[in-house]
Amino acid sequence: MSKIYSIAGLIVFLFLFAGKKGSAQEVEFSQFYHVPTHLNPSMIGFSAHPRLIVGYRNQWPNLGNAYQTMAASYDQHFADFRSSVGVSLIADRAGDGIYNTNFINALYAYQLPVTRNFGIKAGMQLGLIQKSIAQDKLIFLDQIDPLAGPDGSLVTAEAPLLETSKIMMDIGVGIMAFSNTFYMGGSFKHINAPDISFSGFGDQDNKLKVRSSFHLGNVFYFGDNKLDKSPFYVAPNALFVNQERFFQLNVGSYMGKGMLFGGGWYRHAFGNADAVIMLLGLRVGVFRFAYSSDFNVSELKSDTQAHEFTVSIDFGKTRNAASRQKLRNSLQCPEIFRP
Repeated sequence: MSKIYSIAGLIVFLFLFAGKKGSAQEVEFSQFYHVPTHLNPSMIGFSAHPRLIVGYRNQWPNLGNAYQTMAASYDQHFADFRSSVGVSLIADRAGDGIYNTNFINALYAYQLPVTRNFGIKAGMQLGLIQKSIAQDKLIFLDQIDPLAGPDGSLVTAEAPLLETSKIMMDIGVGIMAFSNTFYMGGSFKHINAPDISFSGFGDQDNKLKVRSSFHLGNVFYFGDNKLDKSPFYVAPNALFVNQERFFQLNVGSYMGKGMLFGGGWYRHAFGNADAVIMLLGLRVGVFRFAYSSDFNVSELKSDTQAHEFTVSIDFGKTRNAASRQKLRNSLQCPEIFRP
């Protein structure tokens, strides 16, 4: 039955939302399930105990700090109120600090148990976006010598920007349905379309467009999946993202047993193959460490890669905590989200 839900859900998602438009540059993580507060505000609180996550992404490091992104988050579920809360921070540096974006969000999700083995979580995020540009680092066309290249002694005739820093409100919502093996969800970020222009005139062409994302997957266990067992599992999954004229599809799978896990994905921006992603990870007590690398397969003919690290501290990842959660007949989430 879960296979039918997965296929039907993906078809509905693609038909309903593939025609919408979007074009803004957005922060992206290859380990999208390891930065859940960025993917979907309903993906918080899968543990009754606090969870802390820190992530770092360095894209195309051989081009001189082209894109660097840091992320940090906290979330926790409160079973008596069927509610989860969280907070997330993201700092993105582009062009070695020329263009900078910071996000801070408060998150809330309500969990509705439909049956003993199936539930729905609906979440929302409310936060601020701060963007800044280092105008003194910009080089304009009239500052480039045809023979010598960029010349710092040349003074540009371009008018200075009216703003070099601004703060905007940001709103997002999400929903997720899940059992102990299956999950399917979607989110809509920037639904208030924040104005990101530095012109000071409210440029309608420079609004952060709505970012829609839809994800689903299923976990297949090969062995006895009990509290005191650790069977081998495979968890195929897919992520579809749309933002105005930008479309992206990630398809791949996790796999793991015991302390070790890994995975592989193919990321395709419609009209352009992007990257093959490989991931390796280790679980030790309350800690989870993961490293992934993006291998370029696009038409960009360069030896470019991206490296990503995440560290998760989940205080629900102890035998006593897991035992107490099962004794309460708590709804269990899929393996890749489980504490």
